[in-house]
Amino acid sequence: MLCNRGQYIGGIVFLGFDGLKHGYGFWKLTLRFIITLYITKVFDIIVQDQWLVMTSGFFQRIFPETKDCARWHDRDFNNQNQLIRIVTYPFLCMLTAALFLWLGG
Repeated sequence: MLCNRGQYIGGIVFLGFDGLKHGYGFWKLTLRFIITLYITKVFDIIVQDQWLVMTSGFFQRIFPETKDCARWHDRDFNNQNQLIRIVTYPFLCMLTAALFLWLGG
């Protein structure tokens, strides 16, 4: 898990400095970060939440003691958290773009 976060942060750093190298301004950097975050969020929702957790029962086989938990079949269990993230991503991307512009130039 820590390795994944490091790679993710490394990717964001690469996107920021590469954008600066190519002369991107605030809005182009922001758009670059937004596209990256939304692509990973779509992957998270479709593959990890819906397919691995709900459809295939992957985690129930790894942790058989949780097989009878009602939350495995409740598709609404994290909709509020996902919605909060989707709404806050543009603001986070603007903050990140401003940080890179401040650091790089």
